[in-house]
Parts: sequence; C-alpha cells; structure tokens
Amino acid sequence: MAESALTDSALAAQALRTRKPVSLWQDAWRRLLRNKAAVAGLVVIGFFVIVAIFAPVIAPHTALDIPEARNSLRSAAWIKTNNPNTTGNWKYPLGTDSVGHDVLSEIIWGTRTSMVVGIVPMFIILTIGTLVGLIAGYVGGNVDNILMRITDVFYAFPDLLFFIIVMSALRDTFLGELLNGLFLLFAALSIINWVGVARLVRGQVLSLKKRDFVDAARVVGATNVRIMLRHILPNSLAPLIVVGAFQIPNAIIAEAVLGFLGLGIRPASDPHAAFQTSWGMLLLWGKDAMHSQPWLLIGPAVCIAIIMLAFSFVGDGLRDALDPMMRGTS
Repeated sequence: MAESALTDSALAAQALRTRKPVSLWQDAWRRLLRNKAAVAGLVVIGFFVIVAIFAPVIAPHTALDIPEARNSLRSAAWIKTNNPNTTGNWKYPLGTDSVGHDVLSEIIWGTRTSMVVGIVPMFIILTIGTLVGLIAGYVGGNVDNILMRITDVFYAFPDLLFFIIVMSALRDTFLGELLNGLFLLFAALSIINWVGVARLVRGQVLSLKKRDFVDAARVVGATNVRIMLRHILPNSLAPLIVVGAFQIPNAIIAEAVLGFLGLGIRPASDPHAAFQTSWGMLLLWGKDAMHSQPWLLIGPAVCIAIIMLAFSFVGDGLRDALDPMMRGTS
C-alpha cells in the first residue's frame, strides 16, 4: 500500500516536471473557458458586436426609413387588426413607431451606437487613469500628492449628475453637434470615470516598484519610462482588464439613462449616417407609446438587460481567471 502511494507520488511529480510550462495569460484563458457563465457572456457579446458591425446588412430598413405606412403606428407582426395600415405585417416584425420607422431596424441600429458608447470611453478611461496612476505611484512625493488631490476633486463629482449637467449645458454647442452628440457623450463619460482606474494603478505601482525585477532593471540602466512601460505596466494589466470589462456596461447604461432623459445623442437626419439612433433614445420614445406599441420600449430594454448581464458574467469570470490566488485551484 505504502509502495503504491510512493509510486503514485513519483508519477505525479514526473508529470509536473514534464508538463509544458503555461504562462499566466494561457492559464487565465483556460480557466476563463471553464467558466460557463463567462463563455455564455462572451457569446452574447460577440453576437451584439456582429450585429453592430453589420447593422446596415442585418436591419430590414435603415432606422430613418419611413415605409408606405407613413405616420401610422403598426402593431407587431403577430397582432392583427381591421386597419390595413396598423395591422401586423412580417415586413416589420416588431411593428413601427408613430412615424412609421421599423422598430426592429431601430433596435439593430441602436446596437451599434450603444456598443461604441461602451467601448470608446472605456479605452479613454483606461488610458487617462493608467497614465495618472503610473506617474503618481512611480514618481511619488509632491507629484503623487498633486495628482491624487486632482483625482480627489474629480472623484467628488456625482457621476450621473455630472453627465446630466455637461450634456444639458453643451448639447446645443459645436461640441454637442459633433458626431450627432457622440463626441460630447464620450467626453462626459470619460472625464469622471478615470479616477477609479488611477487609484487602482497607483496601488499596483506602489506594490511593484520595490520588487526585485524593478531593481534589476534599474541596475542594468533602464530608464524610468522603460521601467514603467515594460516592467510595471505589464504586471498591472490583470486588474485593468477586469476594470475595463465592467466599465463598458456602465457606459452603456449611462447612455441609456441620458437618452431616456432626452440628453443622449441627437436623432440623425441622414439615412446613411453611421449612428442613427440609440437604445436610450428608443426608451424615451417607447415611454409615450407603451400601450399602443410596447416593443418600442420592451425591445431596447431587453437588449440593455442582456448586454449588462453578459458583461457582468465576463467581468466576474475575468476576475476569477486572473486572480493569482486562484491559480492551481481549477
């Protein structure tokens, strides 16, 4: 019995010695794929990304098309009425709004806007926050104090209130008209939300800059910029990726709230525009047509809920997969 146990231990040790080394990122990817909820979230996000990219091909109409049933609010395809202008028609599966726009097409085109609103500010937030956190944590001293006090000032602003003030004050200016209001929306979402990233990166830098590999880089003559970008930043990417995964749904829901308040992007007038409507804008229009055309409200609301859940699942999966304390437990 003891001899058998020794043999098993020897075989296990031999297997460990002969196993091909796995990097942190390979191990994290393997464990992420074992998380069924995270994989489901990735599939859903991939679906929405495809819809956003190919919206002109997938959508039956453009979001601004007014078909033959002009100014008539058509019901969903499976609902039949005695009025030929309002009865359901499979040319418009979810019906039309009061102007005659196809609701399904509006939801599909809104996917493009909402995904861009989620992804672009995320990169801006991570860039600003990472830069501030790296400099503050690595340089320290007065530079650290000044940057962190500036961070505290931005942190004091309530997010949603700041978004509302910026969008309402600058909506009718030149900045508010750029890209139908998308530029101003990107700026509003980015100005405040970088502070959390800056604090996170600063904490990571403070814990890493005294490590042996940083001292070794200094000894061989590496510059401060090279040490920050080539040695400290790569070792801080794991929490940054998790933060980025959670920033995207936050931006999407913020755009939806602003759109519902009438402060989101401007309605497009060009039928060939890349961004014609948004889920938040559809929520605003659907609020007034809840009883006559519920899909104008239900459709974007369901899409927002699904994409929020998907990113939450992926964010939780990334947090577990990139946690060094979880290595070897799965």
